[in-house]
Amino acid sequence: WLLPLLLATPRAIFVSALDVDSLLDEVQYRVFPRRTVEEAAVLEWGNSAIITALDASVALFGPQTSDAALLEVETAPVIASPLDGLRASGKEGYNDYLKQLNTESPDENEPEPSFEVPVGPLDNADEITGNLCIMTTHEAVSGVELALMAQASGAAALLVVNIQDSSRPDDIFRLTATTVDGDRDERADQIDIPVVMISLNSAQMLATAELDPNSPKSHDLARRAGFSTKYMPERVRLYAGDDRPFFEDVEAAQPTIYLIHDLFKAKECESLIERAIAAGMEPVSGADLLQYTHAPQKYKNVDRVTLWQGLWMTEQAKQIEERMEQVTSFPAAHYSDFIIDRIKVADKKSFIQPHYDELVDGNIPIASMIIFLSDPPTNGGEVIYPNVDSGVPIQIQPRKGMAVIHHNTVQDRGGQAVLDNAAKQGLMPILNENDSDDVFFYVAHKYIFMEPVSTARRVVLPVLALPTRGKLPNFVVQLFDWFVQQFGYEQGSMWFDKGCVFVPVLFILLLAQIVISRVRQELMGGTSNKLSTDEDKKKKRTKKD
Repeated sequence: WLLPLLLATPRAIFVSALDVDSLLDEVQYRVFPRRTVEEAAVLEWGNSAIITALDASVALFGPQTSDAALLEVETAPVIASPLDGLRASGKEGYNDYLKQLNTESPDENEPEPSFEVPVGPLDNADEITGNLCIMTTHEAVSGVELALMAQASGAAALLVVNIQDSSRPDDIFRLTATTVDGDRDERADQIDIPVVMISLNSAQMLATAELDPNSPKSHDLARRAGFSTKYMPERVRLYAGDDRPFFEDVEAAQPTIYLIHDLFKAKECESLIERAIAAGMEPVSGADLLQYTHAPQKYKNVDRVTLWQGLWMTEQAKQIEERMEQVTSFPAAHYSDFIIDRIKVADKKSFIQPHYDELVDGNIPIASMIIFLSDPPTNGGEVIYPNVDSGVPIQIQPRKGMAVIHHNTVQDRGGQAVLDNAAKQGLMPILNENDSDDVFFYVAHKYIFMEPVSTARRVVLPVLALPTRGKLPNFVVQLFDWFVQQFGYEQGSMWFDKGCVFVPVLFILLLAQIVISRVRQELMGGTSNKLSTDEDKKKKRTKKD
């Protein structure tokens, strides 16, 4: 009876009375990340004013696997003909091959059915020569065979578009040096041009690069043009990703989950940790709605602090915020400030149980971002999603500087954003034999809201938190709680925000009034002294006369 429960809520209950290790052994996950820094590449076009960059995945064969410099290509994009490498005769041959395989009672005297893909030059080899050849995946054609065709056509590089699963249009993967049957393909050693893959969505962006997105006819023009070079940029650049952030699609919907590798640099992670420690982290012991702590009973032996900075950011913080905005496309004005969690490594009872990011009374962030600020010493610290609609729980293994983003809402039939019941997530305990009390695992959180964060929370509260290094004084939290108790969350938040703006403005006006009064008094005093001096002079003149 225990196994169905475990599969429904993986490591779910995190019950201290049961052995955590035995629970883990029973759970089947889809484990991420699967992409690595070594495979990251960038496809880019535009000028210094406007540059568009797309993620690409480098194949496991070709010269770029041993020398990233060989991946640097700048040339014109050209679509192959045929696009998937199979001419009409080849597709007929493949269909016949499938029919033979599916024959219920094959003739034992007949040879085993087989299908071989011709790998000669493509029909438009003259156009492809010296340029970037664009092709699409096909179940009958391996990545090596696509590369051989492009190379035989004189291509400078091959760009493969992944169309294997239209329900996952953001998926990309590393093409392997194997046949479609999974055997090692010795011909991979002949490939001497760079080979990369992009997703279907990225290909659509490339195909419509020169269309004005604000034009009412842009969608219709793109549809009629199909996948062609008509609206593609004249030239594109292909190069190694190095330490540039890159995406990995995890789940397309319910909930939407994706990873951004290398979103934070190591020094930025360490800086956030240092700031959190300096501000003073405290155990999560109760709800703190102002600072986005909800369902406190889900946080087991977790220390937390919210670092209020708002618009008063350092240069490093500005760079981080701009990078997040550029990479995620979420406007920075809609972000919460950083919430930092600390989990003690030596304590297997430290974790965050699966929960929803529904802050209170239907106040649901449209998306949540979880950033790993450190690597766990051994196992554990994974983010899990037990309720995904596909049925198989997802586990995201920690990697320092990587961000996990999931969407919290879906649209109901009326078009309203409501909580996505599949968006439940938790953080697993650290499984480590190290009993040291001074070893910790850190993660950061940011919430992205539908509406911009109020002026009070981006300007006034960070100022109040300055004396305590970004940590908000308790009296401000208590004041917010009082407003919520008196007027409810929505109205209480509104009156609190107005009060935060009104009180400083009133203080400034009073201060200005005092200054003006003092200046006026000094001016009046100076005038009186001058009049007295003039009177004295007149009296002296009268006496002389």
